[in-house]
Amino acid sequence: MKDISLFDDTVEVALDLLNTHGRIISIGALAMHQGQELFAPKNLIHILMKQLRYMVYEYYDQWESFWKESGEIKFAETVVEGGLDVIAKTYDRHLQGGYKGKVSVKIADL
Repeated sequence: MKDISLFDDTVEVALDLLNTHGRIISIGALAMHQGQELFAPKNLIHILMKQLRYMVYEYYDQWESFWKESGEIKFAETVVEGGLDVIAKTYDRHLQGGYKGKVSVKIADL
């Protein structure tokens, strides 16, 4: 089965249709760095001429809570207690796949 990228097929049409000061997202850029053939739309100039902007970090601080509250993504998180004495052991276990998701070591109560 061959991977299909809708980006290649639709980005030029989308850039033609976007309004001045429109907002766009960018996806697939990492895939291009992982061996896929590079693609550049012929009408990239529209990004400048229409003064388009990328929405990247406007809501970065809300991403985690949005996904958690919607229930679409489940986060795995482990808090290890024991202070400084358990940091090395926790780190080793984490590197060996002993935990899933985010791992924190509780140093002290505030």
